[in-house]
Amino acid sequence: MIKCEGCGASMIFDPEKQMLVCAFCGSAQYVENLKADQYYSKAGEKPFDETTDQEKCYDAMVYMCPDCGGELVSYDETAATFCSFCGESVLLEKRLMRMEAPTYIIPFSQTKEDCRREYKKKLRGAIFAPNALRREADIARFRGIYMPYWTYTSNIHTKISATGMKEYRNGNYVTRTSIRVDKDIHGMYEGRSYDAASDFDDELSGASGPFDVREARPFSPAYLSGFYADAGDVSASIYEGNSLDEARDYFTDEIQKDPMFNRNNVTRADLKKSVYPIAHKAVMGLFPVWFLAIRTRDQKRVSYAVVNGQTGKVAADLPVDYFKYVLGSLLLAVPIFFLLNLVLTLSPVKMLLVAMFLCLFSMYLLNMQVNRTFTKENNLDDAGVLAAQGMPESMKGVELKRANLELRRFLISLGWFVIKAMAVIAVIYLGILAIALVSFVWDSGLVYLMGIAGIVFGSIAVVKWIKKRRLQLGENKQEVIYQAPKKVRMKTLMKPISGLILALVIYTLNPAQDVTYYTAAAVMLALIAWSVFDIIEQHNLQTTRKLPQFGKRGGDHA
Repeated sequence: MIKCEGCGASMIFDPEKQMLVCAFCGSAQYVENLKADQYYSKAGEKPFDETTDQEKCYDAMVYMCPDCGGELVSYDETAATFCSFCGESVLLEKRLMRMEAPTYIIPFSQTKEDCRREYKKKLRGAIFAPNALRREADIARFRGIYMPYWTYTSNIHTKISATGMKEYRNGNYVTRTSIRVDKDIHGMYEGRSYDAASDFDDELSGASGPFDVREARPFSPAYLSGFYADAGDVSASIYEGNSLDEARDYFTDEIQKDPMFNRNNVTRADLKKSVYPIAHKAVMGLFPVWFLAIRTRDQKRVSYAVVNGQTGKVAADLPVDYFKYVLGSLLLAVPIFFLLNLVLTLSPVKMLLVAMFLCLFSMYLLNMQVNRTFTKENNLDDAGVLAAQGMPESMKGVELKRANLELRRFLISLGWFVIKAMAVIAVIYLGILAIALVSFVWDSGLVYLMGIAGIVFGSIAVVKWIKKRRLQLGENKQEVIYQAPKKVRMKTLMKPISGLILALVIYTLNPAQDVTYYTAAAVMLALIAWSVFDIIEQHNLQTTRKLPQFGKRGGDHA
C-alpha cells in the first residue's frame, strides 16, 4: 500500500480529485509523482530497472472467496468481508502474490455516491423489479473493481480498386457508364476493447460500455489503492476476429464517405471486398467498474448490476416480481376492458378466435424465451467463458442450432408500430376531448387552432419518445440465440399447445350452446395466463445467474 509521507497512514485514490488522499491527515499527492521503485519489482529480488525490457510486476494481495473461488486483487491489506461475484457475506482468504502489470489503466472518475445515485435512477423506471434490489444495505455493497480488457488496434495499407457508376440524362434517355476508381488507403482503427475476465458477463460488459481509452494512463498500482482488480483469464486471441470484423466495417464506412467513391456511386458491398485490416498485438488495460451482486430470495441465484466508473452508465439484471406484475396487470386490465367494451363486441366465436391468437402469440414468446434461457444458462453467447472454462459437460454431444430471429424482428417491428399507432390515437382522442371541454367555456377559433396544434405536436413528441425508448432497449442489437432441445421446449409449450388443440376441437364440433365457447375460451385464457408466468420465470432465469463456481481458482462447490 502507499504510505503518506506526512503521517504514515495509508493513502487511497480519490476519483473526484484524481489524486491519492491520506485517509488520516487529508494530504494529497499525484500518482505521477510517485517513484516506480516504491511498488515495482522484477521477477527476482532486485528493484525494477526501467532500462530493461522485462515485464513489470508488482506485489499485491489476492483475496479468494472460499465459497465460489472467485479472486480479487488489491493493493491494500484491508479485510474483505463479502464476495463481489457470488454475493456471499464471508471473510475472504488472502495471500500475497506477484502480479504482472497491465499496460495502462483508466482511473475511476465516478465516486461511489455517483454510482449509487445512477443505480437508483435506473430502478425508478423498473416498476416490477423486486424490492430486494432497492435495499440500501445491499446498494451500499457496490465495490469498485478494475476489470481487465483487451484493446485491439488494426491498420490498413492497401490499394482500393472498385467499380462505380455514372448516369447521364439526354432527353428521354439515361446513359450509365461504369467507372474504375483506384485509391491508396492508409488508416488506423484503435480503442475497440473486450473484457478479458470470464467472470464478467459479456452482455453486462457490453451494456455498460464504451470506455474512452483516450483517458487511459500508464499503469501504476497506486490507482488500485481503495479499489480492487480482476486478474483476467481470457486470451487476447478470443476476440481478435471480432475486432477485425468491426475494423473492417469501420474502414468500409469511412472509405465510402470519400468523395472519389461517393460521387461515383461505389457500393458498400463492392468496397468491402477490398478492405482487409491487419491486426496488431492487443494490449491489456484495466477499466473502472462499480460492481454489485445481490442473491435471490432462495439464495440459489445472483443478480448483477454494474456501473461504468468512467461515464456512470448503468447496466443491471432486473428480474420481475410476480406480485407486482399481477397487481400491475390487474390495474391495467380495468381501463383496457372498458375501452375495448366501447369499440368491440365479442361474440362466442370471436372470443374463441381471440383466445387462439393469444395462444399462438404466447407460444411464440415462450419458445423464444426458452431458447434464450438455454443459451445463457450454458454460456453459449459468452466467448470469454467458453474459452476459459470450456463447454459444460451437459452440453457435450448436444447438436446446436441457431434460432431463427427473422420472425422475431418482424414481430418486434410490428409491435412497435402498433404501440406508436395506439399512442397517436390516444393523443388525438385526449386532444379532441380537451377541445370539447374547453369549447364550453371559450368557443373561439383560437381554441380550436391551439387544440389542433397540441394534438399534432403531442403526437410527434410521443412518437419520438417511443423511438428513443426503442433504441434504449437495444431492439437492433445483434443476438446469438441457440435452439433448446425439443424436450426442454415442450415442457413449457404444452400449455399454449393444449389451448390451441381445445380451440380447434370446439371450432370443428361447432356446438350450438354459447356457454361451450365461453367455457373453452375461459380455459384457454387460464392456460395463457399460466404461460405468461412461465415467460416471466424464463425472464428471471435470464436476468439472474447460477452461483458462480470458479473451479479454475479453487471453488470447491459442485
